[in-house]
Amino acid sequence: LAACDFEVTNPGPVQDGNLNDVGAHEGIVNGAIRAVQSGVGAYGLLGGVIVHDIMASGHTGSAGVRPEEEVAKLTDEYDGRGSWGGLHRGRWIAQEALRRFNNAEESGVADPSKYAPAANANFWAGIAIRTLMENACSTVIDGGAASKKLDYAPLAIAHFTAANSIASAAGLSDLATAAIGARAAAKLYSGDHAGAKTDAATVAFGFKYTTKYSGDTGSGEYWYLPGHVASLGFQSMSAWGTPAQTHFLKTGDSRVAWGYDNGSRE
Repeated sequence: LAACDFEVTNPGPVQDGNLNDVGAHEGIVNGAIRAVQSGVGAYGLLGGVIVHDIMASGHTGSAGVRPEEEVAKLTDEYDGRGSWGGLHRGRWIAQEALRRFNNAEESGVADPSKYAPAANANFWAGIAIRTLMENACSTVIDGGAASKKLDYAPLAIAHFTAANSIASAAGLSDLATAAIGARAAAKLYSGDHAGAKTDAATVAFGFKYTTKYSGDTGSGEYWYLPGHVASLGFQSMSAWGTPAQTHFLKTGDSRVAWGYDNGSRE
């Protein structure tokens, strides 16, 4: 103990100008991704239970959904516990990052049109807005007036279009393709069926784009829905009685696969 120095120097708050440093850009975008993932995961759980994509399996609310949420009695208190806030937080961080990237004097980015972090920021801003559009009756962006859900379809589509363009210029071919696939889904939901068909036709049937989920536990990459509520520890959700239960048995469709691996105990 005598040999230890316990003096701590508090560096104080991080200055706003530090976020303009090129070395911080990837971290900012990762923060946006993390927040959007949190919102998507929460809506996946809450929305999935309401429409019986997944079924409650003896839970009490912990590591699952509350009884009020099961029957869609949503209130300001029971709203998916972070879905709305997470998605808006991720959207704002991504859009604020883009604002900085597009100001060369502020960020030092010489050409935002082929800057990889800008491609990712646009993609995840689009995912946030599209998910809100699909799950919330109305939304408010940055203190503006409440708007109907489909009013923000053009904004989501614009972000995916920008993500595709920038990713293509930056050599991120998978992200460029994923942006077109995500744009097809946004167009389909907004009623532009012809546009959705055109976009979808450019994405190979076997294409997939994956992301690592980081969760609230701080223990590594983590997605709340399968990693927590459907885990061996909680088992508070089930595929019983859902369309996925019979569809997978009939077709082997890997998108809705379920089962138990005796070798890996997963």
